[in-house]
Amino acid sequence: MGFGYQGAVATEGTGDFQDVPDDIYMAMVKDVSDPFVSVDPTTGNERTQVTIEWELMPRPDQIEAGCPEAGYTRKYWVTLTDNFLDKGFVDKKSKLYGVLEALGYDMTGELNFDSDEWQGKKAKVVIKHNKKNYPDITDLMKVAAPKAAPAPAQRRAPVGATGGGAATATRPRGAVAPVAQPADWGELEDDGGE
Repeated sequence: MGFGYQGAVATEGTGDFQDVPDDIYMAMVKDVSDPFVSVDPTTGNERTQVTIEWELMPRPDQIEAGCPEAGYTRKYWVTLTDNFLDKGFVDKKSKLYGVLEALGYDMTGELNFDSDEWQGKKAKVVIKHNKKNYPDITDLMKVAAPKAAPAPAQRRAPVGATGGGAATATRPRGAVAPVAQPADWGELEDDGGE
């Protein structure tokens, strides 16, 4: 079985390449490949991998520094170890562990996940240029949970207030007792002192 392409162009590298500055970017999972088998070029051993395509979501200052505004993606290769494929064990040193942790999975108990559900999930990706000056994702980080709004302040009952079985506050010695306002207080008009 062969392959071909009509109109191929010889280039240096991958052709239309867009660079991106080294930084930590907010990113969203755009796609997860099906598992595939590849051969490790250094050892010749077969390995099962998936690629996770991350779409960067740069801040305005990152765009100003040279990151494309939208649609820029980077792939992250994850090897699925035999220990994972055969027994379901995810080693803490594996890239898969880092992906699951960055996507917010609880890593303390039994894991239940489906990579088809990762699309649209967010994490932070660390981009650093490799020896060939190509921007690689070198690490993933969990997005911090939004800070909870502060609880409303507890209102204290006015001094001398009673009701509902609440304790009555005592007035400090020498303090003036509050004056009750008439029910129609807001309806009184200023007669100009006449």
